[in-house]
Amino acid sequence: MAGLFLPLELTLSEFLELVAGGMTAATALFAGLLLLGRDHDARMRALGLAIFLLATAVSELDELAMLGGAYVAYPHLAMVFWPVTVVIGPAILLYVRDMTAAQRRPLTPIRLVRYFWSVPAGYVIALPFYFLPADRKLALFAGETDGLELAAAVPLVLMATFLVIAFVSLVIAYRALLVHTRSVRNLFANIEDKSLSWVRVVLFVLSAAWIWGAVMVMWRFDNSLPGWQGLAATVLELGWVFAFGFFGVRQAAIYKPVEPATPSVPTGKYHRSALDAPRMQRIAGRVAAAMEERKLYRDSTLSLRQLSDEIRVSENYISQTLNDQMGRNFFDYVNAWRIGEACQRLAAGARILETAHATGFNSRSTFNAAFRKHTGMTPSAWRREPEVWPDGLPRPDTA
Repeated sequence: MAGLFLPLELTLSEFLELVAGGMTAATALFAGLLLLGRDHDARMRALGLAIFLLATAVSELDELAMLGGAYVAYPHLAMVFWPVTVVIGPAILLYVRDMTAAQRRPLTPIRLVRYFWSVPAGYVIALPFYFLPADRKLALFAGETDGLELAAAVPLVLMATFLVIAFVSLVIAYRALLVHTRSVRNLFANIEDKSLSWVRVVLFVLSAAWIWGAVMVMWRFDNSLPGWQGLAATVLELGWVFAFGFFGVRQAAIYKPVEPATPSVPTGKYHRSALDAPRMQRIAGRVAAAMEERKLYRDSTLSLRQLSDEIRVSENYISQTLNDQMGRNFFDYVNAWRIGEACQRLAAGARILETAHATGFNSRSTFNAAFRKHTGMTPSAWRREPEVWPDGLPRPDTA
């Protein structure tokens, strides 16, 4: 029965490539549509990722059509969708910028052109191929390039354009993620679901996949393409598409849309601030009192905005005090109080996971990392043999 639907000359590797490619396209399409089905603000923040996934689905369907011989039967459909894939890199950059912006910028026509100009440019590049008659396209598929040099160069030019735009977009996106990580450390006490660390990992895998894709194209041009590479590349693509889809759908908003003002992120630009040293000392005292007396650090969702509302001091002043007076960002300052209480609880025989949750941590892994950073040892080691109290670590009352 399979012969009714698939070319009988397909090898096992090619058949498996078709299956993996179909799974990749379905996963990308499903995840992209899920992102587009969210409420307005969440949908617009994730629009870049949705476009990325849908463009990836189109790219994979194009590969499947080529592998299945559809373009030999219908030559005029060949390369119709190739220019769409050039948008993949800019779409990722759009996602990173919109997710990491405290106030999302509206998607104006100018902004659309800035991110997606590469699509019409790709179609312009492909014009020499599109204008060929069907028989000349078939000749090109068969490897005949006499008199077709310009059209034959189109795939290579499109691939080069894709790679340049994609890698530039990824570099800019990666730098934006580094800035964002520093930013959220000044705004939130827990950053597990706010740092977008999963994006950095997937971007690394994605870069490797694209480099591999470029190598594949070079192999195709000298007809030395190994039979296994197509399946390997498709499985790798399935992996990063699943990762982007899974984590992208789960990713919650980092900044709440109801916040009326952009959170103050300390950048060292405090030269216009009215704070002097005595006033910073008073603010530091109020912050410490809020931690000691009201145990604010036990709240796993504590943010700089909440602390500001609690002690009636502006976020910017608190940030300046923490950075300049104490030499810490908000994330590390709150974690120091948490670890201070955790040390006392563990020394008294409390269980590690129970201690982590009681002191404001959402998971044991983040608790272990913070504990090691502030004490130089693991919670288990401290629980067995409490050491001398670490310098600079608060010692709050655990009552």
